[in-house]
Amino acid sequence: MSKKTAAGSRPPAAACLSFPHLLRRVLGGLALLWLSATAHAAHLTMDELPLQTLHGLSLQGVSFSYTVGGSASADADFGSFGVGDLVHVQDPSIEGSTRGSLRLDFAAPVTQLGFGIALQSESDIGDALSVTLLDARGQALDAVWLDTQALVVFSEARFDYAGAPVHAALLAFADPDSRFVLDNLDFLPAAVPEPGSALLLAAGLAFLGRRKPQAFKAAPQRKRNQESP
Repeated sequence: MSKKTAAGSRPPAAACLSFPHLLRRVLGGLALLWLSATAHAAHLTMDELPLQTLHGLSLQGVSFSYTVGGSASADADFGSFGVGDLVHVQDPSIEGSTRGSLRLDFAAPVTQLGFGIALQSESDIGDALSVTLLDARGQALDAVWLDTQALVVFSEARFDYAGAPVHAALLAFADPDSRFVLDNLDFLPAAVPEPGSALLLAAGLAFLGRRKPQAFKAAPQRKRNQESP
């Protein structure tokens, strides 16, 4: 005897996903949105703007401060020429007196930082300058002394860092009677999710938190009619 279904009845519904399976899928999708905000690395070669005083300048997510004895000074320039083409430094560049200290403040914390530095000297210099990395509270995360190697009339080095988020970097020089040159400034801001992605993630978690696992059980199938005679 053949089996028939009542007119207008639906075929058996497909079983719904279990709550844990659905949770993994939803959270996976939201996580992709969360990570979709990619950080963009910055590379400054000091030709982005014409020659001008360095102190107070802000450019592409970094602000420069140059002080002598704790007071702002105009004895450092952005876009300066004169060093030529070295290994880590080329014209144009940042140039100033080693009597002062140079501070870099980042609009967003950076997890990678690098730059070339040169001092006006024909000799190798041990502990030529210190680089202090600061956190959001202005506390030192790390402090490094750089040695420079002589190349013609300049002695240069390269600084590179990768690690915990840095909000600012402070450069101080051992010899106050020289000149410094800084170039090829690289930094990578820490990835921060876009506001829309963060809100969507929060909304998704809140929605799943209000749902009960029972709601994700398989829907009952409709009963078939009795066999026809």
